[in-house]
Amino acid sequence: MRSSLIGMNCGPRRRRRGSTYLFVIAALLLAAWVAVARGQEARLQVLGDPRDIFVDQPVLVQVLVEFSQRCETPTLPDLPDCSVRFAGVGPDSTFRMDINGQVTESRQRSYRFELIPRRLGRFEIPPIDVQADGRVIQTQSASFEARRDDAGELVRAKIVGPDKPIFAGQQVELSLEIQVRCPALERRDQRGQSRIRLDAAETWRYLNAAALAPFTTYRSQGAISLPEDSGVLSQWYVYRLVERVVASQPGPLRFDGLTVRMRYPLEYGIDSFGLLTNTVITRVRDVAVEPEYGNLTVLPLPEQGRPADFSGAVGTFTVRSAITPGDARVGDPLELMVDIRGDGPLDSLPPPRLELHPDITASFRIPDTPPAGETIRSARGDEPLVRRYRFTLRPLRPLSELPPIRYSYFDPQRAAYAVAIAPAAPLRVTTADRVSDADVVGLAGRNTEAAQPTEQSEPGLRPMTSVAAALRAARTDVSRTEALVAVAAPPAVVGVICLAGWIVRRRRRSPRLRERRALRAAQRRIRAAARRSPRECAEAVHAALVAYLAERRGEPPGRYVGREGAALLTACGAPAEITVRWTETVEAAEAASFGGMVQPSAEALVQRAERVLAEVAGVRMA
Repeated sequence: MRSSLIGMNCGPRRRRRGSTYLFVIAALLLAAWVAVARGQEARLQVLGDPRDIFVDQPVLVQVLVEFSQRCETPTLPDLPDCSVRFAGVGPDSTFRMDINGQVTESRQRSYRFELIPRRLGRFEIPPIDVQADGRVIQTQSASFEARRDDAGELVRAKIVGPDKPIFAGQQVELSLEIQVRCPALERRDQRGQSRIRLDAAETWRYLNAAALAPFTTYRSQGAISLPEDSGVLSQWYVYRLVERVVASQPGPLRFDGLTVRMRYPLEYGIDSFGLLTNTVITRVRDVAVEPEYGNLTVLPLPEQGRPADFSGAVGTFTVRSAITPGDARVGDPLELMVDIRGDGPLDSLPPPRLELHPDITASFRIPDTPPAGETIRSARGDEPLVRRYRFTLRPLRPLSELPPIRYSYFDPQRAAYAVAIAPAAPLRVTTADRVSDADVVGLAGRNTEAAQPTEQSEPGLRPMTSVAAALRAARTDVSRTEALVAVAAPPAVVGVICLAGWIVRRRRRSPRLRERRALRAAQRRIRAAARRSPRECAEAVHAALVAYLAERRGEPPGRYVGREGAALLTACGAPAEITVRWTETVEAAEAASFGGMVQPSAEALVQRAERVLAEVAGVRMA
């Protein structure tokens, strides 16, 4: 009986001992992991796939600093036959561990550099010294090998134009032809090596169509076989995009910024169910190629044979005119409508030069300002059909018809100037009714009695009269100076008020004034934060620094929270040291607002914020 009771009491104790052992083992494993991690405090890494490093292509190198609270920006030494540039601060993370109430915090920072190798072969990056937490940490060395860029063996592009010469101002149809080697994706696993091919539609999805502007109209696709250097035929997919463009300037025809970009697939995998029908691309290569233009050249318009009324139209055009109303008198306004059709750029087509046509200027008064035309499009709205101009003319003499309207243009098909003529249109213009001097004198004599002033009038009102002598003898009670003041004073007062308001608004929108206001506001908030509790002080300092950037840029208050502030400083050309100190100060204030701190730390945080604020205030922000 006693032995059974002892056995019953030992069971719970053994279970409690097992839980304690598990807890101790987990703590030892965690401490061992921290010790190992602390041994790798700084690393030099070459990012990306080492198989995708090519000559004259950027390579990203990263210096990763782990388990440190403060770190200075490292410097990468110059490498022979390789350009080195600091690319900015990369992503970072914070590690916080609480053991028996003692909080240990460490951070992981990354600094990135852009390297561009200028030759083939291997490049060695020596170890780098990093200043972290008051001591020097040395990274390991790194290396990479630059290969010849074989992007042309994967993707090719060329611009195809017409066989005839192209002239400046001509609208031509060009096509962008993209050739992509049929992707043969490989997969290696325990079952061996397998390969699949993507069809033309699937391959098109890996091309960046947004970067192909101005070519936006997808016309066709197909497949061709091209010989390799070894004599073996390989399959290529061909994509053709067509666009109508205007050759604006003489010289070689080029499109600035046109680059064919593609994420060329290289390897694939399968899903968790092992179905080959659900393939997943596991490795791609970013390829960018410039299109070949061949001998596409834009010729200037010839000077020989250019008409005097030529306004720059290039193409083949027809003209039609109409004038309304068809029956008018001399001096009445008439509306002349000119419609121009053709294969040229109708949206930018200049109006006809009526002021250079003697038969038009001899019969009509033409407005000095040329009219703004309108383009009439098709029912779908994508194809221009007619360019229409409306002129307001006033006839100077009787007419029986509207003279022909001439429109000069350059025909690129015949490489010569031509004239489109709208035939004469029916128009009836008659003289205006005239009143003779005798009729005017007789009318005045007959109305003399009627024009005599009446003696009956209301008090304060002068009697009306139409006699010329009485009107000349009459005087006004308003002097010329008073009339001038009454006319000129209201506009002058309104102008002064508008000018003052404009000056006030401009001063409020002034970038320098906005920067000074933002700096003074941030300084007031930081000084006020020093009188609060440590947690509230950290929160106020963080809000003041974040609000300073937003108010200085005229953005909403929460625009530059987190990494956005460092990104703004980097974009504005701020030194890397200032960017790092700003980021560390903001993150320290944010962390203290959640975790709390003691009063001496709060005072140090305020002083640190004031120093970094003064440094950032000296950075120019466009």
